[in-house]
Amino acid sequence: MAFDPIQEYLDKVGSFTPSTIPPLHKASRSKTSVFSPSTVSRRPYYEDYKMRALNLNGPGEMGKPVTSGPDEREATENAIDKYGINTVVSDRVSLERHLADHRSTGCKNMRYEKKLPAASCILLFSNEAKSLVLRTVHSIVNRSPAELLAEVILVDDASTHADLGLPLEEYIASTWPEGFVKILRLRKRHGLMKGRNAGARMASGEVIVVMDAHVEVTDGWLEPLLSRIKHNRRELVIPLVPMISPITLEYIQLSEDALVTTFLWNLEFTWIRLPRPLDRRTSSTQPIRSPTMIGCVFAMDRNYFFQLGGFDEGMDVWGGENIELPIRVWLCGGAVNIIPCSRVGHVYRVKPSWNWKNGNYGYGKNLVRLAEVWFEDYKSLVYLYRPDLKEINAGNLTNQLRLKNKLNCKKFKWFLKNVVPFQYVTTEHSTAYGQI
Repeated sequence: MAFDPIQEYLDKVGSFTPSTIPPLHKASRSKTSVFSPSTVSRRPYYEDYKMRALNLNGPGEMGKPVTSGPDEREATENAIDKYGINTVVSDRVSLERHLADHRSTGCKNMRYEKKLPAASCILLFSNEAKSLVLRTVHSIVNRSPAELLAEVILVDDASTHADLGLPLEEYIASTWPEGFVKILRLRKRHGLMKGRNAGARMASGEVIVVMDAHVEVTDGWLEPLLSRIKHNRRELVIPLVPMISPITLEYIQLSEDALVTTFLWNLEFTWIRLPRPLDRRTSSTQPIRSPTMIGCVFAMDRNYFFQLGGFDEGMDVWGGENIELPIRVWLCGGAVNIIPCSRVGHVYRVKPSWNWKNGNYGYGKNLVRLAEVWFEDYKSLVYLYRPDLKEINAGNLTNQLRLKNKLNCKKFKWFLKNVVPFQYVTTEHSTAYGQI
């Protein structure tokens, strides 16, 4: 039977369910190190990339799919098992491949202010494929106006793969000017939340763009995010996020529907089409109110991020933060919006590339912390749908509850009424409920 990498992906993907503001440039060095020396003297400008002669015949150019050959089946399976993506294909695709511009005509015609806040892009990785990490960095540098990109910070969460050590540092030193692309090395595993907080503390830009290290930005991605934050610093903004296949690296175009992210009462993350009465936009270029966010990329004013407390560092390595932080923003005086004129493709890996305490990566604990801090009277619904969470220790919640009080945050009932009025509340919308 012929090897079908797409079917292999489809077969496997269902098995994994996925305070005080620190001063700029300051970060704890006790358990970290920062690498940024370079042999390159000139600051790169994205116009350089745009002016190059287009070679659209290479593998993966314009987001076209690339397939492994029949004789590469074993190598492909090993790559997917190790990295969660097909590195046989990724290593074949140019680190500076071109992508088609799928923005609407309205978005392409948008004009933004000349003076916008500069951004620091923060990318956390742990034992990811080197080609994927570097393609992410190249896409950011090549498609971001130089005056709007303060730096790219790679946060290495204690990777053990050799090619992410000295070879990665040497590549950065020979490609970008000193201090433009930095590596913050964490000596022990911190996980997603603590690692991203460490990168944000180190950032020099007024805005932080927190990203996975397996994304590719597209033309015009940064200006819409920065413009929105300039006019309202109390917003968390998210681009549209098309899928990049982990098997073929195909860039898969999104529809123009008003899709937003929200949660179910079992605290699973889900996409929904925004009910028409709530979609008050008069143009497809206007922001879309979103209850929660996809966790792979978002932007915030750096000071506002830390005023809200940053990520909850009581959460373990992964999961739940993409619901918790947006709910905190909504309840504590901010807003969450999807910016449709900004697009960032994301590789949805078949499996995570990291291991954590024998497979226990903290997801259950993180959900309990979310429910106990923010859901108030409605947390009983979480335990109704997820009785297994009752047995999980949430850890110390003192800091989060103190922060909630300090910020004078609204009650969760306000969120249900004003942000997710379409949410079905079992205890309020049912005559009877239970299990049979």
